[in-house]
Amino acid sequence: MDEFLFAKRSRLELCVQRARGCAALPSVLPFEQVETRQDAAGLSVLRAIELATGLANHVVHTLKLGATQTSSDSFETLARDGVISGDLARELQSLVAFKDLLIRHHSELDPKLLHTVIKSKLDHLIELVDAILDQTCTSI
Repeated sequence: MDEFLFAKRSRLELCVQRARGCAALPSVLPFEQVETRQDAAGLSVLRAIELATGLANHVVHTLKLGATQTSSDSFETLARDGVISGDLARELQSLVAFKDLLIRHHSELDPKLLHTVIKSKLDHLIELVDAILDQTCTSI
């Protein structure tokens, strides 16, 4: 299981780096005015959140923590069972809500919100993997 978790962490880190790289590209125009950069960064954000969600679902299933109905349920279940903190679960749930917004209302999404998520929220995805590694390496 450790190899699986380390592989997920590497893929998550790559997605986070790509999103941040797209947001930080030097340009005459700011990130919020270049749709191509927003699209590329948004896709990396989407991939990272989906990787984290899949990982959470996998751990809930592997540890037999119960059935979950939604991605947010998986994070809540991991918090309830002490695998991650309640604060981290809430941050991850907000990222799932953002992912849904990104998918369903991409053209209406405020680019400043995307930029804020890229700059300040994506580290929570890495925290998830680290918390799972810390809490479950002996359990899984």
